[in-house]
Amino acid sequence: MKTQNYHLLGPDGKPFFWLADTAWNLWCKGVPDEWDEYLSLRKHQGFNVIQFVTSWWRGCTQPVHGHSFEVVDGKVVFHEAAMKTLDLLVAKIRDAGMVVAPVMLWAHTGNDPGQSCSEEHCIEIARTLLERYDAPDVVWLLSGDGHHERPEDQERWKRIGRKVFAGYPDAVATLHPHGVSWVGDFFA
Repeated sequence: MKTQNYHLLGPDGKPFFWLADTAWNLWCKGVPDEWDEYLSLRKHQGFNVIQFVTSWWRGCTQPVHGHSFEVVDGKVVFHEAAMKTLDLLVAKIRDAGMVVAPVMLWAHTGNDPGQSCSEEHCIEIARTLLERYDAPDVVWLLSGDGHHERPEDQERWKRIGRKVFAGYPDAVATLHPHGVSWVGDFFA
């Protein structure tokens, strides 16, 4: 197997060192006034990427802003009030001059949307987020804390990713694997 050397480039064309804070609950449990203080501190500490969850997950099943979406009678329903708070968080991260790195679908447990939602619903949810927040300063984490070792799971996430990012050739996307695992070989 030949090793590929890849690296991210910043807007200045120089290699970009990814120093992210994994603030998974930033949107789920935080409020706008806290976000300003938090982002100012992280910027001062040298962080340049903020990773966060855009829905519920095992660390917060009831976000303070409400669910960004839910599946009702087989259809995905987005809750605009909750989505507007996501809009505000994304704007604040951008205003702080940091890269936005949202987890589209947390997928660790059967209750997380990346597992509890159908493949078609996952595509619709992720595609809606992509269309709403797409910009050069976003790096997408398609799934969060997912188990991707089984071939059928790999194929499922490949299908989801291909459909979500079709027509977005410049979008930068990855997966956040569960602890002590690596997905690079499966998704090369």
